[in-house]
Amino acid sequence: MNDMETSTRSNAVNSTFSDLNFELHHGTYGIHSFNNHSVEESAGPRTDSLEQDENMTVSLFRRTDPTVPDNTAKYLTLIHEDPVRWNFICANLAIMAEEETCFDAILYVIKTLKRSFCPGDGTNVQVLKQYLDSLSDKKEIKIHLELFSKIAKLILRTPELFPKEKPVRQLVQGQHYQEALSISQCLCIISHMFMCIAIPNDRRFVANFGRVFSKSSTVITDKKEIEKEERSIKVKLEKIKCMFKYFSKAFEEISPLPQQQQQERQVIFERIAAEKIQENSIQEYTIKNKECSLQAWQTCEQKLQKFTYLPKGEMEDGFNRMEVAFSGKSFGGQTLRSKPTQKEKIIFRSPECLPGILLFESITNGEALSVRGARAFNKCSGYENSFKWESYCDDKNCKSPNTEVIFIDAYNFSQDDSYQFQPLGIVRELNKAFIGFDGGNIFDANHNDEIKKAVCTGKWGCGIYNGNIQLKFLIQWIAASRAGREMIFYGFADNEKSSLIKDLNSIEKEILPLYTVKTKDQGMQMMQIKDLVVDILECAKKAQSGNTKEFNLFKELKNLHKSKK
Repeated sequence: MNDMETSTRSNAVNSTFSDLNFELHHGTYGIHSFNNHSVEESAGPRTDSLEQDENMTVSLFRRTDPTVPDNTAKYLTLIHEDPVRWNFICANLAIMAEEETCFDAILYVIKTLKRSFCPGDGTNVQVLKQYLDSLSDKKEIKIHLELFSKIAKLILRTPELFPKEKPVRQLVQGQHYQEALSISQCLCIISHMFMCIAIPNDRRFVANFGRVFSKSSTVITDKKEIEKEERSIKVKLEKIKCMFKYFSKAFEEISPLPQQQQQERQVIFERIAAEKIQENSIQEYTIKNKECSLQAWQTCEQKLQKFTYLPKGEMEDGFNRMEVAFSGKSFGGQTLRSKPTQKEKIIFRSPECLPGILLFESITNGEALSVRGARAFNKCSGYENSFKWESYCDDKNCKSPNTEVIFIDAYNFSQDDSYQFQPLGIVRELNKAFIGFDGGNIFDANHNDEIKKAVCTGKWGCGIYNGNIQLKFLIQWIAASRAGREMIFYGFADNEKSSLIKDLNSIEKEILPLYTVKTKDQGMQMMQIKDLVVDILECAKKAQSGNTKEFNLFKELKNLHKSKK
């Protein structure tokens, strides 16, 4: 398309949008604004599904299942269930779905939808525009135009992909449940999020890409703030690139016909919820008939499993294993807000995890979240400001998405880091890790408990949450062992000078032998879990209030064993 054609096309589109906006404001769709919690009526007809009060948020965003006795089941609500809003979206997407459209028209559509459905995420799309403007190759421009068209057409298929008779259940607090989505359904939900029309299950959570697309609307003059904004934009551009790379591959995989979708690959989202032993009990749960309490850990006779410590490498590069995502209370966290940390890097590697932002309520004690079957599309490097898309993942690994991602939230010890060495602090983290490592997959009849994937993890909760790295290593080793899994622990190529890191590098030589015994019949055998738990509790008594993040637990364990001889 040459410059003259582009200009002509853009003018025609703008004219169409002017007519569309006139109709929207003057009654054809009976709506003036979708901002915030209320809807302003215009002269046009009103639909009963839009209520002008705070209750609209609840009635529109969550439905309950009358077949559930306690009436607590809730379901994913997509925008097509509201006819007024859906007509507005369809009118916008019809322009974008045309094959001969242009980036100006597409940006106008996204800005219109963004302003209408997530105004709190900023009103501009300047970062997205910057990304599209950087495409100089005609082939790349054509590919992106086609992807936008496919995204629009897929969103228009939402009523077909999500029929009323087959609602998608949200995974709410306290209910152990799983929901399977076809890859077409995943791609459709992600397209909603990308086009800024997804409905969050909690207003506190960011569920759309509006903030990723936006630059700061504040005039910045301070040099440091300008540099900070430039770094933020750079990361946002990489996030956008990850999404387009995902869209490019994902549209090749989905089935065009509804009858073929039953044979599609599925992504399974599961909320793992342990049961409290007693209503008022603290840090006492059962999962799969296994008790999780201080007493249970102190008397557990299962043997410790093997572990591997890798000081270098990135855990996100592995496949066919259980991978631990260092989550906060909310599944999405900073994914669509700020710089990617370890969890966000996993999500952008495997964007099919993104629907979890809409499906999962925030995590509570005694719970973990799981995503199985999400294909790895993107190979990314770095974290935060250094985050960067590098390449597509290897096709062989992509086509065998056997990795299960477990999302567990560490306790935040930043206010009182000594609490992590108190019995309740230790058992809280033991329970949380074990529930994640062992509690999932109870709905899979074909699940083979004899073959368990290794747990792949790292410094869970050892950043701003002030977790002691040695204690967290041992806690995860114990939890993985009780779950019957080996542990692979990544040091993330640390350059830290802490003595704790240096001791961690030598753990296989110095700590592992402390919990290995020689038997007459079977040679060298690992000791029982209770042996390590009791020793940790004993050594933890020496941890002083203050900077316990640097408490050398390994040194104390070695001294304890020397004193026993």
